[in-house]
Amino acid sequence: MVPDELRVVYEPDDSSRIIADIIAIHGLTGHGEKTWTTNGKNGSSAMWLRDFLPDEAERHGISVRVMVYNYNANAWLGKNTNHLADRAVGMERQIYSSRLECMSRPLLFVAHSMGGLVAKAFLNHLHDRLSEYIPGYPNGRPEEFQMMERWKQLRRAICGIVFLATPHRGSIFGSIMARLPRVSNAVKDLRLNSDQLESLSSSFEEAYFDRNDDYGAFYTACFYETKPIFMLGNSLIVTKESAEMRQSLLNVGLEADHIEICKFSGPDDPKFRAVAPVIIDFILDAVALNLSQKHPLLVLRDTPEPSIEICAIHDLFQNSLATWKAGTAETRSNKTWLEEFLPRDSLLADCKVMTYGYTLQRSRQNSFSVLASSLLMSLSRVRSSSTAPLLFMCHGVGGLIVISALLESVRTAHGEYSDIADNCAGIVFYGTPIDCLVWRRGGNSPDYFNILTDYFPPAEIDELRKTVRTFFSLVYEERLPRLRPNSLYYLYPGVSNEHGVSTRCCRADRSRTCPCWPSPTSRCRCTRCSRRTPPWPRPRTRTTTATRSCCTGCTRSSPPPLRRSRRPA
Repeated sequence: MVPDELRVVYEPDDSSRIIADIIAIHGLTGHGEKTWTTNGKNGSSAMWLRDFLPDEAERHGISVRVMVYNYNANAWLGKNTNHLADRAVGMERQIYSSRLECMSRPLLFVAHSMGGLVAKAFLNHLHDRLSEYIPGYPNGRPEEFQMMERWKQLRRAICGIVFLATPHRGSIFGSIMARLPRVSNAVKDLRLNSDQLESLSSSFEEAYFDRNDDYGAFYTACFYETKPIFMLGNSLIVTKESAEMRQSLLNVGLEADHIEICKFSGPDDPKFRAVAPVIIDFILDAVALNLSQKHPLLVLRDTPEPSIEICAIHDLFQNSLATWKAGTAETRSNKTWLEEFLPRDSLLADCKVMTYGYTLQRSRQNSFSVLASSLLMSLSRVRSSSTAPLLFMCHGVGGLIVISALLESVRTAHGEYSDIADNCAGIVFYGTPIDCLVWRRGGNSPDYFNILTDYFPPAEIDELRKTVRTFFSLVYEERLPRLRPNSLYYLYPGVSNEHGVSTRCCRADRSRTCPCWPSPTSRCRCTRCSRRTPPWPRPRTRTTTATRSCCTGCTRSSPPPLRRSRRPA
């Protein structure tokens, strides 16, 4: 019988450079190293976890330690008492002892076939252990309290799992083998739609997807086989329906059978080019998330006397670095386009570039005022006594955070943060859901209002609506020192203008008779329209007699009245 063992297959010479751990788990009848090894025609062999993946990670500026978890997976017949739960306990001891000095280091699992079920069982076991934890000294023993704190660090460090042909709903192979006499419990658990697998999946989804805790982000990706195995009746061992997960970020098929799906012949292997970027992306996101929690405001480019200071704020489900990097992990640069391309312009040669990071927990009582205060505090600390103009670049909800921060800065006139609003010279909104707050639905993102309700309580959203209205009233009434209506730039998915940028028309400059206005939530189809005014009604206090045109046949001598949304009873 093979004892459970967590073995290191790759570790950099300088262990201080390691920023993430990868643990690979093989499946039934597999082996800790042979499962991931390809044998060449000339007798050579290559293990991609050791020979290809570390080099790929180094290309993206990260060093990883790779380990394989080896356990007895050859017990086909006989009374094997090592169920998935027992495997989880054995895996727990191995991981705990191997990460005593680096519990907070990001950890990613790569699992093949039944190895994915073992990983899920371990994560469920870890969740149950922490759920029973009560702050304080259990039974008066400080060492037990310290152990629980280490488990909490480990839980925060786990960033995700990459599943390779994992039978989440069972396998036809398991159903056939379960009919044999004296078959092991490990094989019985792999039956199609077995109660054990259904209970395992439901507990896993509840603990790591439908959760309400303060742990970090958790990602999953599922790859499934598309080629059958001839020796087993020319059928798939794990079907697509069984290998996919509804909550997974990716569900992708690979041109391989169940055995070859985890074996890559080289760095140019199409299967490796599909799996490796996902692993790198998950690690980069976990590292960036840790940076956001420790240092909310990152200075990417600094100059002694900047001509302008640029602060970028990301959207939900993203982070302060990966948001501003173009391409996939395979083609992505180590620098953001903010620090790489903006200084090439002569007007921005001396610019200072910063990114602000934040995290939100689903179904938690998040607050825009708290996020705004954190942004103001971070900017005030970094800017010190600087009087350089400040430009915000906001993606999605990041724009709402900036609006809240600027209004709070205005309210604290002559206060600690008043210089933020005084020096703000412009804002670029990338898909910020401004109009969906006004109309409660529709606009540039019909489902964005529902997304906000998952993260913020109704009272907070109502307050945010008032904040946004007040902010735009101040802008259009020119009551802010530098911000003017033409200082706000809006980019939305829609019709491309003459500059090649997708934008939307201003609702205030279109009438119901315009051919590009069939409904309040439709997008302008006018090819001449390239307005950069917001999809926002102008305040009642502002009057104008100037005639504005969106397209032929669409003119208004004054803006339409402010539309009021009906409040629910």
